[in-house]
Amino acid sequence: CIRDRDREKSGDPMFKTVSIASERNVRSPSDVDNISLYQLGQPLDFDPGSVYQSSNFGYALWGRVIEQASGQSYGDYVKQEILKPLKMKDTQLGRTRQALKLPQEVTYYNLNDQTGKSIFPEDEGKEVTWPYGVWTVEVMDSHGGWVSTAPDLVRFGLSFSQKRHPILSKQTVQTLFECPDCSNWRTENGDPKDYWYGCGWLIRPVKDGGANIWHGGRLAGTSTILVGRHDGFVWAILFNQGVNSKEEALSGLIDSAMHRAVDQVRDWPRTDLFSRFSDEN
Repeated sequence: CIRDRDREKSGDPMFKTVSIASERNVRSPSDVDNISLYQLGQPLDFDPGSVYQSSNFGYALWGRVIEQASGQSYGDYVKQEILKPLKMKDTQLGRTRQALKLPQEVTYYNLNDQTGKSIFPEDEGKEVTWPYGVWTVEVMDSHGGWVSTAPDLVRFGLSFSQKRHPILSKQTVQTLFECPDCSNWRTENGDPKDYWYGCGWLIRPVKDGGANIWHGGRLAGTSTILVGRHDGFVWAILFNQGVNSKEEALSGLIDSAMHRAVDQVRDWPRTDLFSRFSDEN
């Protein structure tokens, strides 16, 4: 919960790549290094450790920490240490411009086909739809820059939901799910609230033990959610449009319906799903 920036107050720098490039006198859109240097010169929004705020930039910095610690690029490290062991063969870092989309990658749609000026020199002055150049996914590598499939994300979710954890130790997983000490997630008595945000996962304990874990996300042209339930069920839902006509996130609308549907299943085939995924060639 040590966050010194409040994106609701001072804005999210990951979506300010044009203005930061201008400030830094570099080519637009600015890269993560220039965003980081820019942020170093900005004042704190609050004392570190006093308040929790979600921070895309914080996760961008973690990507750079991984690079320094491993001696590899962030993308190569994730491929070697996470994607390969989990057999996530259809997960890659994404590109923003439509001309560079990956083979078999979907087309992203924006409500009312809203457009804006492309921030990329290759499309300078061109009107593009929001998912394809009004902001850049390349700088978002370690906080949302991956393109994946529902089966691959289920493989990832299962790695946290099984009794054995193939990429992290049991102790590390427990640390990920612990309730932070910051006041956002605790009562006045210091007890955990009904749910909290751990290290990258939202956690809701259940009465019979265990917990439901989930994480959702939304960008222009996407709305997604990955869920791992206390009873072992894991699902991933990916939309290639972010919101409906009422500006409601599609992943939020389907979430409770998915839980109700799974609750109705009384005779579900039981199998060691992770073992099946791991044994694939």
